[in-house]
Amino acid sequence: MAKDLLIRALQGEQVAQIPWLPHIGTHAAQLLGVSAQHYLQDADLLARGALLCADRYHSDGIPLLDDPSIEAMALGCTPHWSEQGPPSLISAPLSKLAPEQLGEHLLSLPDETTGRWPTIIAAGAQLKSELERRDVALVGLAAGPCTIAYQLRGMMLFSDLFRHPECASQLFAYAGEICTISARIYTEIIGCDIVAIHDTAAIMLQPAYFQRYVLPNMQKALQVIHRAGKTSSFWACGESVRVIRDMASSGVHSIAIDECMALSYVGDIAREHHIGFIGNFHVTAALFDETEEATIDVQRCIHEGKRFPGYVFGLGGPLTRHINPLRLDETVTAFLHQG
Repeated sequence: MAKDLLIRALQGEQVAQIPWLPHIGTHAAQLLGVSAQHYLQDADLLARGALLCADRYHSDGIPLLDDPSIEAMALGCTPHWSEQGPPSLISAPLSKLAPEQLGEHLLSLPDETTGRWPTIIAAGAQLKSELERRDVALVGLAAGPCTIAYQLRGMMLFSDLFRHPECASQLFAYAGEICTISARIYTEIIGCDIVAIHDTAAIMLQPAYFQRYVLPNMQKALQVIHRAGKTSSFWACGESVRVIRDMASSGVHSIAIDECMALSYVGDIAREHHIGFIGNFHVTAALFDETEEATIDVQRCIHEGKRFPGYVFGLGGPLTRHINPLRLDETVTAFLHQG
């Protein structure tokens, strides 16, 4: 029932009870008492961490993991690992090339045997059956075309967009193929119920660039998700007001927004496009030892979100190892009481 409510809401339906989908980030590493570096590279820890968060916070769905470097590392980008969060990438393999050289230097497409995918697949295999017993949806997060293109090309990507649009188009098409491969792994191999295209880099673009480079190159991934009978989403952190309507009309079932976006504004857009929307509890309210802010912000989300079909209570950004677990417990208790 819980998983069904979540999926129906994400597809834009009005449901009897507001579902809840946390953006757990590396918070599970904190609960397990390990570093983010260790957590993100160990299949057993990934499965245990996601299950622990699902149980502790009584969620209707849970991400397998949230690490935007997975695809880039499979393509040869060098990580700098962190104790606290996902790794930073310290190399962009295509950044030194002239635009006209990009096409001949694109790497072979990865598959489920490349990079960290075997670890992620093993974690998914452990987690899937446990979540099914709990009636909790498994969520996969695939890096979007702009994120992948930026990780490969670096800051040169943004000059390519207007100085060398044909070269940029070639790189974005390649990035779209990578995104599609990730979507296939999450849907067909791991069996995720929901697959989100996570493309925060895309919200830096002007709408015209978003429409030209991002939208067409995420369609294959969406086709893979939808053909498998799964539910799709578009996730972005940051101020996405410039492209929020394009996100909503991209063909996804739902969108997820940052805490800096007005929930009622996004609700109006989601209702207009008959899609669901996730948001946008202020994660900073769960950082501190003593505050009433968390409960107040839950009340804000419920008050604004329940006016719209397809609303899912969620976090306005990924959790880190700095979160106060007791404060998050109080947040969830307040939501369950209000919801």
